[in-house]
Amino acid sequence: MDYVLRKQVSLLIELALSDNKFDLSEKAYLMKFASSRGAKNSEIARMINNPTPTGSLEMLNLTQKIELMLSCGRVVVADGVIEPEEQTFMYEVAKKMGFKKGVVDYLLKNVTSLPEAQLKEGFLEFAGQPG
Repeated sequence: MDYVLRKQVSLLIELALSDNKFDLSEKAYLMKFASSRGAKNSEIARMINNPTPTGSLEMLNLTQKIELMLSCGRVVVADGVIEPEEQTFMYEVAKKMGFKKGVVDYLLKNVTSLPEAQLKEGFLEFAGQPG
């Protein structure tokens, strides 16, 4: 697992744990996300069982930031419940990446209903450029 993917998976784990309930659907999404990018299930399981702080996200490019925000939205809605702690965590992540806070509301409203391309297009229009 490369450095960027490790950071992404760590952040998604932190998000899933932010409400103190790591739901099976959240875990399933996380496993699918990481394994589809080449991570081994044993690596992912080790990270889930021994979470570490994500730290800085500055090394991510714009495409990686957008992908990560979309994945955060998918983790939050995976269990069918948007917990306030998860939403607050997403607000903090968006701010760290230089996106407007409102992009989180856009994602949580649309992440399960819009096709990927349309979701990304709307994200860019709604979020503005990070900076």
